[in-house]
Amino acid sequence: MKTRFTYLLLLFLIATAFQAIGQVKTKIYAAGVPAALRPLKSRPADVLSIPIPAAFTGLKKAASVSPLYNNTNQFAVPVKQDINLAKRATLIRENGQLVYTLTVKAAGALNINCQFSEFRLPQGAVLKIFTDKEITDSITARENNEHNVWATRVYQGDELHFALTLPEAQSKELLLKIDKINIGFKPYGADFGNVGFSAPCHVNANCPGGNGWDPEKNAVAIIVANGAEACTGSLLMNTCSFNNPYFLTANHCLDAGNVPNWVFQFQTWSTDCTTNTGWIETVQFNGCTLRANNAASDFALLELNTVPAAGSGIHYAGWSRTTTGITSTTVLHHPAGDLMKISRDDQGPTAVSDVTDITRDCWEINQDLGRLEGGSSGAPYFDQNHRVIGQHFRRPQAGILPVCDITIARGGRFASSWTGGGTNATRLSNWLDPSNSGAATTNTTNVNALSGTTNSLTISGDAAICTGSKTYTASNVPAGSTVTWSASNGYVTITPSGNSVTVTVNPGSTGNVTLSASTPVSASGCATSNTATKVISVGGPYAGFNINVHPGWPTSCWEVWAFNYFKADLAFGSGYTAMEWGYTYLGVDYPGPETWDTYTFLPPDAGTYEVYVRPKNSCGVGPKSTRIVEVTWACGPGFRIQASPNPAKGILYVTIAGADQQISKQAPASTTLILREVISGRIVKQWKAASSQKQLALSLTGIKKGNYILTIESGNIKQSKQIIVE
Repeated sequence: MKTRFTYLLLLFLIATAFQAIGQVKTKIYAAGVPAALRPLKSRPADVLSIPIPAAFTGLKKAASVSPLYNNTNQFAVPVKQDINLAKRATLIRENGQLVYTLTVKAAGALNINCQFSEFRLPQGAVLKIFTDKEITDSITARENNEHNVWATRVYQGDELHFALTLPEAQSKELLLKIDKINIGFKPYGADFGNVGFSAPCHVNANCPGGNGWDPEKNAVAIIVANGAEACTGSLLMNTCSFNNPYFLTANHCLDAGNVPNWVFQFQTWSTDCTTNTGWIETVQFNGCTLRANNAASDFALLELNTVPAAGSGIHYAGWSRTTTGITSTTVLHHPAGDLMKISRDDQGPTAVSDVTDITRDCWEINQDLGRLEGGSSGAPYFDQNHRVIGQHFRRPQAGILPVCDITIARGGRFASSWTGGGTNATRLSNWLDPSNSGAATTNTTNVNALSGTTNSLTISGDAAICTGSKTYTASNVPAGSTVTWSASNGYVTITPSGNSVTVTVNPGSTGNVTLSASTPVSASGCATSNTATKVISVGGPYAGFNINVHPGWPTSCWEVWAFNYFKADLAFGSGYTAMEWGYTYLGVDYPGPETWDTYTFLPPDAGTYEVYVRPKNSCGVGPKSTRIVEVTWACGPGFRIQASPNPAKGILYVTIAGADQQISKQAPASTTLILREVISGRIVKQWKAASSQKQLALSLTGIKKGNYILTIESGNIKQSKQIIVE
């Protein structure tokens, strides 16, 4: 389904396609986007509608009935999608540029955001995402990452527009597939007017109670966790004064999953005390890696994919692992994803054991100013010296009393998280004190005062070179360091130039090259190594796979009617962006779809087949990996299964024929029918019938749409058949 945009949109996109784009920025216009910038003068005639799941209506109603009891971080319901933007969008060619436009609508959603399972923008491409009042206009190749994923911020309303412009010559390098759209059942963030969506008793961070906290405010961010949950967290200082974007939040926020797709927004506060006005949302970072976590003090330490730039105003919060002498506790947080608020306990915190599903080591505070609620999870607890001593866990009375009536709150203790579970993956110490200095405290520091990162050197550039040359650049280089470049083999020639290197393909070369960048070891002990590598596919993708039966059956014999499912496990190589499946029969190739590591094989006749898979990227396809499959009309003694209708809905009628002689010798008392999901192999339903019963009517009530295997067992004889449920 295509979406039509006005000619004004084309002029707007083409005029801005070549502007220098930096960090992702969103502009908000409370009264509506000005006419001169507005991409749409009217609603498009055609819209891609997103189905509303049954759970959405109930959750939305429940949230509206009791808005004062916000005890959950979740604000949206995920809806799975498979939207290849380049294939689903309207395409217009203009002066060597491709302009793709697409609109999605989830009717009734209070807010909307989306996640890309495949994301790679070519150089020169600009992706814009917008609504009537919000425009994100700076999404470029700078957002490409090793996971090839990306996620949007949360937009108000139920409709989202996408506009992509890129040079036509680079269209083959584009990866842009949306696999999830999250639709909001509960208000999130700040309204375009003067009122936010959190409880009315919260105190804006720019009220008098927030005086003197400007450095710490610049360390705190809203988290959109996997598109459906709101949390808070803060950047943390390290003892080496390196610009490593380590970010502290709550362990229970990890329940949202998929951290590479998390979105972080800094410096989002009202410029006024009594109203929500004047805020900006231009400091957006996408993606992170989990470094350490432990449920015992409910902490999670992330490392953001983006290193804050000098001049951004971003700060790293100081911390203290001491547990005495604390006279007050201040919390900076984003309740319900709203603009930044401040809460304070004018007395010292109390050490308590919070017993829920497990026992957690917590600080308990009694707030004299402001309150906390859902979305505040992970917010930093600061002592009177402006140092983090913990992160928010929960309000013990949540769900019993309205938000504004709850003064008690608890947060995991930083001192306990320091040693955590005794390993690098369960403690803070090795990440925040990499030189093992033994420091007990650090102070909040402007990013301008920090040097390059330690152990975080990265190489940016394309994953493939077909022919000719491309440039690769090392990022996060410590100040004053010299980068040394090398390549793993003779497929390419490299020409270093400072922090960049030109990589040229040698004639006739095909395969993978590991490009390495390194800087000298620090004499201070803060950096034990600083090396980065990037695998580049040269001349075409080079990878091999083992093709295995999945999820484990059938194991040795395939019948013509059978539904066969294979999985490719990587044996060697990399550098591919898709996998092309198919089979060879009587010397002729029958290519299947471009997909990833799984394949459905339906043989047209008995015979010998060669099932194959080969890697694919913008340079073409690589070598085949194969598996020989012998297809027959019958696998030993057994029976024939007739099922109708197939695809089925409601009732499936099954007729069992053949194998009567073999079955009669065993004299089994009954026949078992088992329905399994194809992908997971999970049993979804079972039936029992007398062995003499040859015609059955099976109820499919409660069975979701999808592909299944029906297995019939009688004695030691077993046969299976593909079933599609509509």
